[in-house]
Amino acid sequence: MLLDDVERPVRLPDPSTARFSDFREGLSRLEDSWVAHVPEIDVAVTPHRIIDTEILRSVLTAMRERRSLDVCYQSMNTKRPDPVWRRITPHAFGYDGFRWHTRAFCHLENRFKDFLLPRILEAGSFGDPVALGDKDTIWQEYVGIEIAPHPQLTDSQKKVVAKDYGMSDGSMVLRVRNAMLFYALKRLGLLGDAEKEDARRQHIVVVNKEDVQSALARSEIIEFNTEADLLEGRNLGEP
Repeated sequence: MLLDDVERPVRLPDPSTARFSDFREGLSRLEDSWVAHVPEIDVAVTPHRIIDTEILRSVLTAMRERRSLDVCYQSMNTKRPDPVWRRITPHAFGYDGFRWHTRAFCHLENRFKDFLLPRILEAGSFGDPVALGDKDTIWQEYVGIEIAPHPQLTDSQKKVVAKDYGMSDGSMVLRVRNAMLFYALKRLGLLGDAEKEDARRQHIVVVNKEDVQSALARSEIIEFNTEADLLEGRNLGEP
């Protein structure tokens, strides 16, 4: 399912609960909000990922000036266990909910890839680009993930899951860049066949499994961009 326009509702962050995070981080003042009393607020902890500001500045400069950049990158690929200098042409940033990466054309492998910012150990000289962001078809392409309540839930449980996710007529479509598809599926617990998971733990499933699997294969992110420990359950509904 490729998307230009999405007919089903696309859920945006709830501005009321998003304000709670703003309070916790000190980004909003109580007097600027309709919330009369702020209770204690906490979130599930995740380790803070360190990004070198000088490296980030170099990546931003390369993006702004539409240039390439030499970087020393530590991959988790078994073929390159040690840091390797390579030239990239970055054009965008992505966030999977835990880590930031730059989307860039890799001159070494002659393809667009994701590079985790904390794993860029050094930044070197700038140079001419080979391919810019408008050539990154996987980044430019949007895919629809149609989700629905797990079929093994009771009717009342399905109803509350649909309410929780803002579904209409029992399902909804999430509009996702193909380059971010893997991360979205992983975060939602949908990389494997969710229908085979315990419905008490996995509340939603993918409806259009063939479309999503086809898009995931086109992205090449499984084969080239991810670590071996993330590959379990990569197929949606395969035996």
